[in-house]
Amino acid sequence: MRPHPDRYWAALVLVAGMAFAGMTAMSRPHPASRSASTDRPECPHNLGERYKNDTSVITLPASGELSVSGWQTNVPEFNDCQRFRLRDRAGALVTSASVGWSGYDSLFAIFAALNLDSVYTAAGPLPVAPARGAASSTGDAARLVVDGGHGSWETGIVVGVILAEGPYDPLGVKRGLNCIVLRAPAPGAYEGWVVPVGKSDAPCRKRFEVAAPSARKLDARPITAVPASRMPAVARWDWDGPQAKQFIGIKCPSGWCELTDKAPSPPRPAYDVPGGYPAGWALVARGRGFYDEQLLATYRMAAPYGAMVSSMWGTVFPHPDLGTYTLAGWERGKWIDVAAIAMQLPDDGYKSKLGVKPQTARVPIVTGPLATPIIQFCTDSAAAMGGGSPSTRRARCNPTFKPHLAAECKSQWYARVGNAEAGTWTYMCVTYRGMTGTGGLPSAHLVPPVVRWRWHPTDETIWVRCPTGCCEVIVERQ
Repeated sequence: MRPHPDRYWAALVLVAGMAFAGMTAMSRPHPASRSASTDRPECPHNLGERYKNDTSVITLPASGELSVSGWQTNVPEFNDCQRFRLRDRAGALVTSASVGWSGYDSLFAIFAALNLDSVYTAAGPLPVAPARGAASSTGDAARLVVDGGHGSWETGIVVGVILAEGPYDPLGVKRGLNCIVLRAPAPGAYEGWVVPVGKSDAPCRKRFEVAAPSARKLDARPITAVPASRMPAVARWDWDGPQAKQFIGIKCPSGWCELTDKAPSPPRPAYDVPGGYPAGWALVARGRGFYDEQLLATYRMAAPYGAMVSSMWGTVFPHPDLGTYTLAGWERGKWIDVAAIAMQLPDDGYKSKLGVKPQTARVPIVTGPLATPIIQFCTDSAAAMGGGSPSTRRARCNPTFKPHLAAECKSQWYARVGNAEAGTWTYMCVTYRGMTGTGGLPSAHLVPPVVRWRWHPTDETIWVRCPTGCCEVIVERQ
């Protein structure tokens, strides 16, 4: 569908158009790469609806949930979903100019196992002596024996699942579903495995035995900058710049583990906080499960309209207080900080369009006129706060929308991005998806206080944990 002519510039990458994982698929485009439709629900939210009429990739039970991730399947804060970038047969990155389209490949989603902390607790403490099994002794030729329901560090435990609409060779990912297995064969050492299982991930929850080439053994590196007790139990995609490859990031008993096809390069970025940096911001900047960083895309301004590859990076960080917000403490009509965006742009085009300044710092600048742009939420509706009748007034929050957006905004939650000290803001709507009492889902307080980019064929939005569940900032080109 052709975009509205007044909306060619994204208001937020959140502020910079589409954001995609800066990752590379060593193959030619797959059919799913070009057939993405704007009317298909995004991944990982509402997976059942996305695939209810398309069983070519996966088959889901009636619940619309994966076996490994359970109710967390459709809670995007636990997961991550992106399209990867393509390389041609010569190894060069594919660009829109070289192939006549965006240069992006298939959709790849990663889901953390349900109640991952409990999975680790059930597996027991990490080993203090080398494991007796053979799985770590002969590399990829070793056999892997896993009990998906009662795993151990010696045999391996299922910590997540990958849904892939195409293959990704560096990680051994095949089209369909792939179990993610973590082992600790020796003290202080981890290894990861990716095990393709076809259209259903039910085998991941059972006892199975597999060997290469049916499974891919991965190197694993623990990151201990933030202890496991503070790290959210989530998974996300990450990018190894020097090797130009995708890798897996997931919570582990050491804090955070990176799973890759070979010893990873120093991760991008290496967030080192300066002395005197606020402790809360230091936590979310150093804890890889809290924030999300993506290689962004620009928006094609002429037919065929759509996103195209770029060299821009954007990182979104949750506000350190995000996990403490409650309905009872959320004051109607008050703008509250929920996230920050650090943009590193090759030019200041988005500065002039959106009021977002590029910065060289790798962590949020939290004070001063050059502070990193902050995302704030506001609601002036008693109903949106969990009780009372809906308010039709916007006088409390007073969002200043452009005319077309004011007419389209049906939400009673609003967002704005900008600098509080400078007083410059860009306003947008928020789509709220509740947790408690909806579809039998648990209480919203179980949603981790993290932020995630949300992939969409025509634009990019951001998921933010909010007091009542999951809130999605709707990015409108204004």
